[in-house]
Amino acid sequence: MGRSPDPFRPEALLPFLAALACRGRLLVAFSGGGDSTALLLALQSLRGHLDAPLGALHANHGVHPDADRWAEHCRSLCARLGVPLEIIGPPADGLPPGSPEARLRDWRYGAFTERLRPGDVVCTAHHLEDQAETLLLALLRGSGPAGLAAMPRWRDLGPGRLARPLLDTPRAALLAWLRSQDEAWIEDPSNEDPGPDRNYLRRDVLPLLRARWPAADRTLATSASLCAEAALLVDDAAALALAGRRPRPDVLFIDGLTQEPAALRAVLRHWLSDLGCAPLPREQLTTLVTQLAEAAPDGAIRMAWSGHDLRHHRGRLWLDSADSPPCPGLDAWDGHGAAQLGQAGELRLEPALSLTQTYITARAGGERFRSRPDGPSRSLKQWLSGLPLPPWLRPAVPLVFEGERLLAAGDIALDGAFSRRLREEGATLCWKPVDPALQWAWDECRVSAQQVK
Repeated sequence: MGRSPDPFRPEALLPFLAALACRGRLLVAFSGGGDSTALLLALQSLRGHLDAPLGALHANHGVHPDADRWAEHCRSLCARLGVPLEIIGPPADGLPPGSPEARLRDWRYGAFTERLRPGDVVCTAHHLEDQAETLLLALLRGSGPAGLAAMPRWRDLGPGRLARPLLDTPRAALLAWLRSQDEAWIEDPSNEDPGPDRNYLRRDVLPLLRARWPAADRTLATSASLCAEAALLVDDAAALALAGRRPRPDVLFIDGLTQEPAALRAVLRHWLSDLGCAPLPREQLTTLVTQLAEAAPDGAIRMAWSGHDLRHHRGRLWLDSADSPPCPGLDAWDGHGAAQLGQAGELRLEPALSLTQTYITARAGGERFRSRPDGPSRSLKQWLSGLPLPPWLRPAVPLVFEGERLLAAGDIALDGAFSRRLREEGATLCWKPVDPALQWAWDECRVSAQQVK
């Protein structure tokens, strides 16, 4: 049988609280259970050492029949302690989708986030055993270093931060201190339900581990800390590999990474995290990396998840890039003034030239042009496929026709005779799309077409 944990001393929290440097309110996520009651009382006892005003938030999910009674218990205790309390809920529109535990957690954190002001810190009462359980759950889900880091001591939460001051404290020590304060707390009967994975670990698995290895909780928490350090190193390496690969926030160059699956996975995770995206599920990430390794340059690869969409084209990944609507066209354009083409932007000649029987339209398929007056005709489709312009952006490219002759596609693919006339008269055809992503891609095409010449 293991020795009793060292007694809990509220003043041991002072270095952590000082490191937080709270610039707003210090709030306790207060459920009324033993853990959060101990945290609230401990912080209340330290008020003379705190620069931030102390408060509490109680999330009333309205799920349990005794939820309102619990909320009243929290209100009574906070009133006695002189701690301002805000009771949130129950949710008017129901809980978000997911498993029962995830639904409650997501709603609770969302509610906390909405109430935080800049500089506020909300403290939860997660303790040593919670950290051990989280690591075991992550192991059983096949998580990598970031997941095996379990719960961080603090992280950003909306305009404020979320902090966990008790991660090194055993629950037994918290409850022993609480009893010494002669303070009551709520016991949630749902914690005894063996159905949820976390409850099963807490009730049935961890006691067996402790019987064999008395220090199991602390050892598991130590492993989580080491995984957190490893995750930081992986993140730093991914950030270094990512440098120079983002010409735009939503575009990623993957050339040179497709044959290094581990590096590509790390870079993708870092890139998507930087953009605030939901993580790409592991199986989908593995599938995507495999497809990219086997893809032809123009290979059509697409991956959708959590409202996000990744597309691949010629060694580039595009995030949430929308299909361009077809160029609306113009029945007649005389070369004077800008041809306004809606979402396709504008096309102009600088200086103006007089054009006759000229109109602008979208691609219909089968178009050909002669880049040299005496040369063979070329397929516009094949010409475009050789440029770094993704297929989903190509419908916006305006085509300028003189009768049946294609004079220009955008301002790059030019009929040879028309190109010669522009040179002789010192004129330039210029296309400026409205969509910044399309403008960037078209600029890339200009560079590519110049290199081909």
